Amino acid sequence: MSWLAWDFTPTETAPDPTEAIAVRSVPFMALIDEIGRGAVRDVFTVATGLRAYHMAREGLLPASLAQAMLTRV
Repeated sequence: MSWLAWDFTPTETAPDPTEAIAVRSVPFMALIDEIGRGAVRDVFTVATGLRAYHMAREGLLPASLAQAMLTRV
């Protein structure tokens, strides 16, 4: 299961001892490019990235968020 959320503030967390979470910030369109060339193969990341891309393109997200996602840096 994946979630797309906005207007959140980062905070410290206490992950479960069995979790190995690596957080990496990348421009959204760089993720889409990496998915397209096959560099990202995790099914949840691919599905969430492509669904978010579709939502941004189809106007299903707030306009400011969609613009930020679709703008190449």
